[in-house]
Amino acid sequence: MLTGLSLTTPLWQLMIAYVLFGIGFGMVNAPITNTAVSGMPRSQAGVAAAVASTSRQVGQSLGVAVIGSVVTSAVHGSTTFTEASHTGWWITVGCGWRCCCSVFSPLAGGPRRQRSAMPPGSSLRT
Repeated sequence: MLTGLSLTTPLWQLMIAYVLFGIGFGMVNAPITNTAVSGMPRSQAGVAAAVASTSRQVGQSLGVAVIGSVVTSAVHGSTTFTEASHTGWWITVGCGWRCCCSVFSPLAGGPRRQRSAMPPGSSLRT
């Protein structure tokens, strides 16, 4: 939605894009925290949630720094900031697509069965 951003982009289109971003972040944050906390004993659940939150914040900071430097380096001559931001939005789209693919790729092949190291018909009895 924001890859075609221009100086004449209507406010309603920006608001829809921001609402979708907010919904997306809201749908991602709770499962990340749940995944981090669910595998830990209760006594370490707070530490697991803190590590997940810190990792999320560091990732967001690095993302803003990298995308900001890419967009700023694209501003030159008669190129406006909104035109230069297209590269940053396409990087964001690519990262989002990669995250979706990594989340849903195990589901595409169906349930995975573990192969037994023992030949068929053998048993553990000696």
